[in-house]
Amino acid sequence: MRTKLITLLFIIGLITIDSIGQNSINIIPQPVSVKMDKSSTFNFDNNTKIICNIDSKEYSVAEYLGSKLKAYNPEIRPVLPKRDNPKYNISNSIIFVLSSDKVLGKEGYQINILSDKIVISANENNGFFYGAQTLLQIMMTAKIDKVNSIILIPTGEIIDYPRFSYRGKHLDCARHFFSKEEVMNYIDMLAFHKINTFHWHLTDDQGWRIEIKKYPKLHQIAAKRKETLVGHYTDNFPQIFDGKPYSGYYTQDDVKDIVKYAEERYINIIPEIEMPGHTVALLAAYPEYSCTGKQIEPATTWGVFDDVFCTKEATFTFLQDILDEVIELFPSPYIHIGGDECPKVRWMECKECQAVMKANNLKDEQALQPYFTNRMVNYLKSKGRQTIGWDEVLEGGEGSGAIIMSWQGESGGIDAARLGHDAIMVPSAFLYFNNHQGAADQEPLAIGGFTTLKKVYDYEPIPAELTKKEAEHIMGVQACTWTEYIPTYEKLQYMDLPRLSALSEIAWTKKELKNYENFLVRIETQLHRYNILGYNFATSHYAVQSSTLWNKKKKQVELTLYSPMKNSDIYYTTNLEEPILKTNKYTKPILLNQPTTINARAISREKNTIKQENQLKTSLFQQSYTINKATGRKYELENLNPQYPGSSKYTLTDGLFGTKQSYERWVGTLGNDYNLTLDLNQITSVKDITINFLDDTESWIFAPTEVSFYVSKDGKNYTKVNTIYTKDLQANNKIYTYSSKIKKEIGRTICENEPKYVTQEIQNIRYIKIEAKAIKICPEGHSGNGYKAHCFADEITVE
Repeated sequence: MRTKLITLLFIIGLITIDSIGQNSINIIPQPVSVKMDKSSTFNFDNNTKIICNIDSKEYSVAEYLGSKLKAYNPEIRPVLPKRDNPKYNISNSIIFVLSSDKVLGKEGYQINILSDKIVISANENNGFFYGAQTLLQIMMTAKIDKVNSIILIPTGEIIDYPRFSYRGKHLDCARHFFSKEEVMNYIDMLAFHKINTFHWHLTDDQGWRIEIKKYPKLHQIAAKRKETLVGHYTDNFPQIFDGKPYSGYYTQDDVKDIVKYAEERYINIIPEIEMPGHTVALLAAYPEYSCTGKQIEPATTWGVFDDVFCTKEATFTFLQDILDEVIELFPSPYIHIGGDECPKVRWMECKECQAVMKANNLKDEQALQPYFTNRMVNYLKSKGRQTIGWDEVLEGGEGSGAIIMSWQGESGGIDAARLGHDAIMVPSAFLYFNNHQGAADQEPLAIGGFTTLKKVYDYEPIPAELTKKEAEHIMGVQACTWTEYIPTYEKLQYMDLPRLSALSEIAWTKKELKNYENFLVRIETQLHRYNILGYNFATSHYAVQSSTLWNKKKKQVELTLYSPMKNSDIYYTTNLEEPILKTNKYTKPILLNQPTTINARAISREKNTIKQENQLKTSLFQQSYTINKATGRKYELENLNPQYPGSSKYTLTDGLFGTKQSYERWVGTLGNDYNLTLDLNQITSVKDITINFLDDTESWIFAPTEVSFYVSKDGKNYTKVNTIYTKDLQANNKIYTYSSKIKKEIGRTICENEPKYVTQEIQNIRYIKIEAKAIKICPEGHSGNGYKAHCFADEITVE
């Protein structure tokens, strides 16, 4: 029996180095209170048993824990009933005890680990379940006594309960389909992180993924697309496709099994049925509910499409039929109806929609969306369900009474809370896990963005603008993973992990207990757990990072390299060679006086027990630095968008140019002009000033219409040098370089410089002001028409 236990421990990877064991429990999410005693342990062995009242509601959780513990000890006994007999031996046991502690609430728990027993206390099954998850986390990386086949669990007390009642994770199964078994595994992954809501995105333009018996063409036609886009949406013009049919859907029996599986893990599943937009796949099966009635096909590329639901009465009957079947499958009190990114082009041209507008005194097509939303909200309300929608459902003013998912920043959640509506915070820049989590050139293909582990962790779900009363309407927080560029479950895990750990902590842990440096210590232990569980995960958060500053004394640019990886050293080269242990070891800032390419890696001083390699090393850091009079200088930008501040406060002067995919290199405003002031720190002469702007209209990023340059000696009195006007603004995914001097190309698009070119050198200046007139609102005909537009700039150079 002892041999079986120790063999199994080796197989699942529990035998780890002492630095991971040694009573370092490192729980994620961080509990309310942890008091551990390093001097004594509970010894889990072949004789450990679970004790629980067989007639109690917590018995099912005790059985769940027992099934999990069989991975550690296949000889563990079934759950034994509690007995009142004082002579009954409860030593070497894990005991479930029902509590009445109001502080713990519905989901809280208390674990007391004594030398002879472990007691898990909770008021409800939810709490017992989360207590079991914490105990399993502790056991997975506890120290092992290999001689006696014992897992040594440090004694102590843990008291814990969540900050938010809504802790959600979204998964898009419409763009790419994941099997029933993969979805169940995903639910286990969420439960491990104490997530209690699974937002299941089941329908979109590229595929319908749920069986509706009354409308079989939904799974016969709408669930299939003829091919899929190759590469990024902006990579190729014309676009390239793989030519392979793609399909998949969940039968109603599949859905019932998944819902039951989630319920057993105290996870509520919220289904999302998109309307009135993102419905191309559905309309391919039932074109009679579109405005044109024309036969179309499920979308094979990504983005936003003009074909949406017609607002005629027959459409509502059709959707009500679908929702009736959805309601039968999902006991969730909430149903998500989408509501985002709905173009109004078809409605403008549709006689039936125009008739609806006239009959209901709607002033324009913009008013049709709240009309549509209200119809569906009221129908779901009549069925005893509450509606959730993306923040666009607030269009029209007071809203519909739906719960708002605030994805376009925080404004939707703020507006909803001030109107007295509940909201869930899902800002895309912080909580979209389909964004890059590291430098784009070191990460797999992604939609774009730059959402690092730290950026997720640092997010605060309660907006500072809200009063205490308004803040009560913030139900919680959720992260989303959209799968346009995530075709496999392995890649899905890579994109979600370890960012899911950061989400769990901002959703569960008290604000005052959060600490990123402490989290980094605990995340290392968590990566060991991921390895034990067979999860694929990223280590992008360990990547080498850099900052540049002007060294006044040495009058040179100073480059600092750093990595969050503990017990590691950074090695670098300046000759394009691979950095290894024999190359330059980074010990102090590097001085740069000319354009230089730096290759660097952080390499652990210890054996890598996380991925079973010799030594853990980060992905290659490779950056080419341009050195000029602006490099490392301070600047001030008006109306900075906090969602896109760049990788550091020196992003615009760090010597690095942005690319079309590297959002970390761009600094943005939202719905505002782009006005900044640069201090060169000394009086100097200037021949040319340049700045780069990104034009990526599919991502709602527009280059400015004009850029003006000003110079000053004292920072008060400025002289205008030049104004550049942008041509061909609708061209997508270009980088424009604006120069104060001449029409100039550096591997980028040329802007027209009017009315004249400045050729003379500008003498005796210190301050530079750049004022760019931005496109503040997405224009008519654009998928984001009426919404605030982004303006992104990267590097300022001064020659």
